[in-house]
Amino acid sequence: AGNPAESNGLIAVTRDLNGSWKADYAWRAQNATSSLGSPVEHGGYAYFVNRSGVLYCLDSATGVEVFTERVGNSVWATPIGLGDRLMLFGKDGVIRTFRVGSTFEEGIELNLFGEDASTADAAEAADTLYARIAVSDAILIRAATKLYRLRIAE
Repeated sequence: AGNPAESNGLIAVTRDLNGSWKADYAWRAQNATSSLGSPVEHGGYAYFVNRSGVLYCLDSATGVEVFTERVGNSVWATPIGLGDRLMLFGKDGVIRTFRVGSTFEEGIELNLFGEDASTADAAEAADTLYARIAVSDAILIRAATKLYRLRIAE
């Protein structure tokens, strides 16, 4: 019953001469989908990431797909753009960074739940990363049983 990506895109909200508001798609994605987190625009690119760990990069002005890459883990939280980096927060607690731009370039990786968290028995798994929020000089990360604070270095 249609392509789910077609509901993803950039919506332009305008006001006509009579003062009425109108919302229309400026562009629609051809393939890009976000499962749980929201898409994010940063540095002229729109980024969508789904729960299967597929990252879509689109030109934010045109909606043209620039690249698609599998990032290695399921992503539930909305990405963050910070400087020249995009941060993805994996459900398994692995945070990955990527350079913002027209080519896929991996950066650093941080395992928030510890090195052995990904191999732990499901019943004893460290946690599940659900959401994040940026506040002044930090990123707060909500997991099932803990709240983490990552300080943003200058």
